[in-house]
Amino acid sequence: MSQLLKIEFSRAFCNRKYYVALFIVVALALISALYGIQRHEMLLMKEASPTEWGATSMDGCYVYWMSLDDVVPFEGLLYQLAPLLATIPYACSMRQELDFGYANHIFSRTPRSKYFIAKYLATFVSGGCVTLIPSTVNFVTLACFVPAYVPSVEQLLYTGVYPEMPWSHLFYTNPLLYVVLYSLVAFCLCGLWAVAVLGLSFVVHNRVALVSGSYLVALLSGFVSTRIYVMLGYVVFPEFSLIELMRACEVNLSHTFFVMGVWAFTLLVVSLALPMFRLGDDVL
Repeated sequence: MSQLLKIEFSRAFCNRKYYVALFIVVALALISALYGIQRHEMLLMKEASPTEWGATSMDGCYVYWMSLDDVVPFEGLLYQLAPLLATIPYACSMRQELDFGYANHIFSRTPRSKYFIAKYLATFVSGGCVTLIPSTVNFVTLACFVPAYVPSVEQLLYTGVYPEMPWSHLFYTNPLLYVVLYSLVAFCLCGLWAVAVLGLSFVVHNRVALVSGSYLVALLSGFVSTRIYVMLGYVVFPEFSLIELMRACEVNLSHTFFVMGVWAFTLLVVSLALPMFRLGDDVL
């Protein structure tokens, strides 16, 4: 089993498609960090000026962190692309191996369940890292140039973290833990999205249709949330968009643990139920 895991993780992380995906998200994360550093330098000039006001609670690497910051479009673009970039490199690898006969060669040497578990774990971790790696790079880059001021609840209009938001109390008491928790949420949701596509590959043979169709579902969840919000007269209600739930930032709708849990449970069922029914078939 350990050898299977080693092979699958090596194939998941050491391939050109994954390098391209990481290059895109890390580049967007660095651009976002650059804008945060520039805004910090502008506030430094205000703090040094006797005639202008620049509060340190409006500054800091926690405030400019890309999951929370919504001033420049690069953060939003990164999370918009995350479900797509998480699935292209490896989520369809089992479908490809089944079509080319490589999986039959593996099945003759090892139990199908062990092969699937190794494939599942590699897909989950590699998919989750599409958000975890750029998020970490962004925060570390900011922390190298911007002080880690603890945000003040008095400036919540500027920080955008309101009391009803998940873990909001941590943002004003232990912001580093807040960053870690939301990074894990994005990691888990993106990883589960990747393995859900892996599970769907057992029944959908066309890999292009599988990746593009699943990505449209992620985009559609955001569209439905926005339309309901408009139809209800801009009344705040829970956010249903998978893409927006990966972020700490709330634009119009409210993030809730319940909706996050529903998404996580649904993706987990899709990723496991279909393979359980199909792994025993003679022809997958």
